Amino acid sequence: MGGPAARQPDPKVDGPRGFAASMRRVSVFSVTVVAVWFTAAVLLVRAITWPGWHGVSPAFFLILIGAALFELRPLTVLQYPQPTTIHLGQSFAFAALYLWGPAPAIVVSAVSWGLGTAFRGKEAWKVAFNVAQFVVSMGAAGWVMMALGGSPMGQSHPPSWHDIPWVVATWVTHFVVNDALVALAADPDGPTFAQDFSANVRWYLVADLLADTLAVVVVVLADAGTFYPVLLLLPLLLFSRTYDLSRSANHEALHDPLTGVANRRLFFARLGEAIQRRQSVAVMIIDMDGFKEVNDSYGHLAGDAVLRTTAERIASSVRAADMVARYGGDEFAVLLTERPDPDDAVEVAERIVRSVSRVVPFGQAALPIGASVGVVTVVRTDPLSVDEAIHRADQAMFLAKDAGGGIKVWSPVVAELALRRRDTA
Repeated sequence: MGGPAARQPDPKVDGPRGFAASMRRVSVFSVTVVAVWFTAAVLLVRAITWPGWHGVSPAFFLILIGAALFELRPLTVLQYPQPTTIHLGQSFAFAALYLWGPAPAIVVSAVSWGLGTAFRGKEAWKVAFNVAQFVVSMGAAGWVMMALGGSPMGQSHPPSWHDIPWVVATWVTHFVVNDALVALAADPDGPTFAQDFSANVRWYLVADLLADTLAVVVVVLADAGTFYPVLLLLPLLLFSRTYDLSRSANHEALHDPLTGVANRRLFFARLGEAIQRRQSVAVMIIDMDGFKEVNDSYGHLAGDAVLRTTAERIASSVRAADMVARYGGDEFAVLLTERPDPDDAVEVAERIVRSVSRVVPFGQAALPIGASVGVVTVVRTDPLSVDEAIHRADQAMFLAKDAGGGIKVWSPVVAELALRRRDTA
């Protein structure tokens, strides 16, 4: 889910039209968050005070435990360039919907998502929004179920082919409402609603369908006996453990073994994904000044220590949402997400240069290191290819290195100087 604006709109920088557009996006974001919170509060109060709780079987508590367990530990399918998370807590919430109706499903959604998002360390307002968004989505699914004549299976009949139309309708409603709320509450300076909505469909539709389908299995097991859903928990937990082993192998394939940051392959893939989603990003290529002299004078162990320390210093200079990669040799690459303003990128680059350009302790020696940084910004209104973005950042970095270090931001003038540099080399 997108967060608040990366920067406040500035009428001096954005101009009247850009400022007005930014303010409209901020207003949509604020209204969406408040409206979702209010709607979710109403739904939760009605669910908790629902008079039909006496008809809910003890299997409800097993389903609630299963939902909470798999939101605390969601399953992830490894795929390139990044994994897709399957929230099986959603499976158990839908099972509660089909067995007893909207009220139990809303409670299961609220409890499981509240525990899951809080455990993952999200900010308090994001936890509240995630809980509210899934309560509203499940409430919409419950309304569609009742509108299409669906009745709780735990009170009337076991699942049958006649239930398929309204069951599928609840899946579609839940996904569309949830996706729309995520897109409306995304970063006001990020992609448009349509871009964010379509991107989420592409990435999460299959994962949601897998989770929703499993809900029918939970219903069948619960209908067979109160404690039968426990049989489903064991293989799912084993699958989760198998994923941990696969994730470790996947991490090794996409990360630099020396520094632990992303490798070139993962960087290119993440940059390509950002450009495809028409995000505004900044790309940096960082060359370490003085590294060859350190390697020649003190040996490869010293060089390795410098590389590890430099990777840590760069990572500490950017946000968690940004990416640091070892680009090759003594070069690093940085991908700054949601950075439409070149001034923001330059500010981060300056922070990186200050952090990197300090001595690295190695035994009794203090190894001097500097940095030359090339910066290029890619805006969603004028997207570049991955190769073009990297090439421009490289051009700017080489000019910064020729100037004795520091930062160069790509511009047509920089491109012309880089061309002259190549011709005279």
